[in-house]
Amino acid sequence: MELVPEYRDGAWRFDQWSMYLTDEQVKTYLRLENSDSYGESMHNAERQLIEEHKSEIISMWPDEITVIDLGCGQGKKTIIKVAAAQCAGKKVEFHAVDISDRMLSLTGANAKEAGVNVFLHNNLLENFEVIARDIRDGCIYFNLGANFSNFPIDFLDKLSNGMAENDFLYLSAQLHNEKNTQDILDAYAIHTFWEVVFGVLRRIGFEKDDFEYKPVLIGDMIEFSCVVKTPPEALSKRGMLPGDRIVVQTSRKPTLEGFKKILSKNFESKIWVNSDNTYAIAVCKKQPFSCHSLCSPGGKSLDKNVAGRV
Repeated sequence: MELVPEYRDGAWRFDQWSMYLTDEQVKTYLRLENSDSYGESMHNAERQLIEEHKSEIISMWPDEITVIDLGCGQGKKTIIKVAAAQCAGKKVEFHAVDISDRMLSLTGANAKEAGVNVFLHNNLLENFEVIARDIRDGCIYFNLGANFSNFPIDFLDKLSNGMAENDFLYLSAQLHNEKNTQDILDAYAIHTFWEVVFGVLRRIGFEKDDFEYKPVLIGDMIEFSCVVKTPPEALSKRGMLPGDRIVVQTSRKPTLEGFKKILSKNFESKIWVNSDNTYAIAVCKKQPFSCHSLCSPGGKSLDKNVAGRV
């Protein structure tokens, strides 16, 4: 795939898959997942919520279901649910989709270790409609997770339009609140993130000293942004100047209320939030469904009109 930034909304911007194209980029990202700040605030927080509420999640599933993990990465968090469902006697057909062969290989290995069968698909998650059409056999649980935060909000419109009435959609989000703004910025400012960004910029002609990495939080969106010092010749000819901003990727960090509002446009959702209000997971459906045991921070039940009808 061609890697060329486009100038829009005041910056040079890449497609969202640009960080995961090469094996070296994936290796760097895997180091990032294992870092204390980013790994703890993102992956470990979500994994803990899944472990705590997996029984409730799979209780929504019918006896037979197809699970499609969109942008699977290593697949670990989805495998937790698939393995639990199989242990509960449900028949689950598990498909994993990713643009990276290395990630797919890791998902395959992790599934095998957990005793789970998986079908691997090298594809963009944006092509979910084609993938689902080819494998649909009844109800589908689309597992988008935190990947939704890297796409425009209207991507959820596309997802909703492509879902059948009995399908499910799983989403997750790191939450932004008045206390953790600096923590979020610090997690994205570590050197390993600089390496991830440089892995993209190097492919279009940048050297290490040609840019300054400056992650910024604008509203509910963190931008993996850089300030150009010296543009490569090819990009200079396209109009790139010193001082221009390059946004390698964006990631949405909504408030809890913002997360509810985003989901409410297309879905009825059941949401679980961790004890410090920094991470949320949600199971969504196009049609109304039972929302009687929504969980608040700390796992306590909330009235559905307070936290469930989002």
